[in-house]
Amino acid sequence: MDPHMFPAVVQDHVTRLEVVPGNRSSAVVASPVAAALMAGDSDLVARVPERLARYFAARLEVAWFAMPTERPAVTIHQQWHGRLDHDPPHRWLRGHVREASV
Repeated sequence: MDPHMFPAVVQDHVTRLEVVPGNRSSAVVASPVAAALMAGDSDLVARVPERLARYFAARLEVAWFAMPTERPAVTIHQQWHGRLDHDPPHRWLRGHVREASV
């Protein structure tokens, strides 16, 4: 799937579920943290990673719920220069990036 299409696919799922009456996008922000803060200070709904949703739900007057639908698969690629294949710090970093994106 083209990664640029992912937001449109998620919006389509949310629209079909009728999570919010008159469901429409009100804002596009640069980060999920900004989206969560906007939702916490308004009547908006934000799509954010579950870990972030739980964090803000414990600190702000917001509720969170998992999207009740399957999300489309997204392929994530890592790229690096070949000379770093066996570099221990770089291997450590790649491993943590891989774990965080699963």
